[in-house]
Amino acid sequence: MSKVLSKIKKILIVDLLVVLFLCSATFIIHAKNLKPTDKGWKLQWSDEFSGKELNEKVWTYDIGVGSYGWGNNELETYTDKKENVRLEKGKLVIHAMKQRHAYANYTSGRIKTMYKKYFKYGKIEARIKVAKGNQSGVWPAFWMMGNDGKPWPECGELDVMEHANDRPYASGAIHWMAHGNNMMYSGMFNGHVYEYPGGKSKGINAWHTYGIVWGANHIDWYVDNNIYYSADIRDSNADAFRKDQYFLLNLAIGSKDTGYTGFTGPKKSFKDATMYVDYVRVYQNKDKSYTKPKPEKIVVSNKMDTFALQLNKKDAAVRIRSFVEPKIGKRTISSNGLVLGVKSFNGNDDTGITGDDLRVDSEDGYIETFQNESEDLVNLELQKSQSATYYNTDMSFLDGLKAHSKEKFLVRPYAIMEDGQYLYGEVKVIDIAKLSK
Repeated sequence: MSKVLSKIKKILIVDLLVVLFLCSATFIIHAKNLKPTDKGWKLQWSDEFSGKELNEKVWTYDIGVGSYGWGNNELETYTDKKENVRLEKGKLVIHAMKQRHAYANYTSGRIKTMYKKYFKYGKIEARIKVAKGNQSGVWPAFWMMGNDGKPWPECGELDVMEHANDRPYASGAIHWMAHGNNMMYSGMFNGHVYEYPGGKSKGINAWHTYGIVWGANHIDWYVDNNIYYSADIRDSNADAFRKDQYFLLNLAIGSKDTGYTGFTGPKKSFKDATMYVDYVRVYQNKDKSYTKPKPEKIVVSNKMDTFALQLNKKDAAVRIRSFVEPKIGKRTISSNGLVLGVKSFNGNDDTGITGDDLRVDSEDGYIETFQNESEDLVNLELQKSQSATYYNTDMSFLDGLKAHSKEKFLVRPYAIMEDGQYLYGEVKVIDIAKLSK
């Protein structure tokens, strides 16, 4: 414990400046949310990695290549060999190297506390640096997953820190499943990142403390006590983050098919990279208000819902009539709309439909097309409204409705609050086969 206190004293020297930014918008941090620098935090658990061997009562080795490269088309094989995972001079060492093993050209390490150590809420942090971390394809991460045994992303994923290639920033995010349909995420990119002071020269290759303050209604991400991103999780869709989560630490090697590394793999000159972890710590605060979900419903007078459907066979169009209540608590929604997801009738998500195949017309907003996992979504954002409003949206197929008669469309009304957070209503299904008869 004396070693823990000594390390804590060192951390307290860090500048307490709070950095808040959100791309092209002002982000509101509510006064009641606890900060990493607030009083009342007490150490609940830690691993200082001060022994000679990894504590296998706490940690489990993930071993192998994983399905589709652990779902990310990673290039490494994770092993439990000491050349890849070991304790050294009071640090956890995860070493990735160019080494042929089990059909892979790289080896590295990945450990987790699944079913052994798991937590819900608190201030959670790790002190990390990655030597030679500013190389293409190098992807260190400190993250968490739901401990309920459910598959990803239904279990919920909470990324405390990720970094890739030679980026001058680190990021955090949450991923989850809303109403059993479509992977949702908040954070990761789009300005929700921590820009290292001094750029990449003092970035991932230097020691930094990466953490979150995780409550029942809100999560703040910080680096060296500087908050850089926040997520509101009061929405019932985000219940995965009101359950136990376990830790993971790994150093991945991305490939040309790995999204997080920008579809970039290691160069031919790559030899190795090393992730050092000084400690992992969990604190709880004597002020327990942050652990209590707010009892009020998010949408006060009416839930966000799909109100009606109309079909125009001649124009091969589906008209969606959406009712959205723009009042959330005492705040007014800044904009609202629909998320339309394409899903085939036979269960195959990859329908090949893109924004070029769909035409969505509305006088109330504008259109963005983006890719979400294997589903192509059309995101229609409607302009600000101060009262409950009906929106008529025509979604038409350029090649006619009949060509898509075996497909279903998932419709999820959503709202964007004044502080930039998304809330999602109930998912509805448009069955084209029934509508086209």
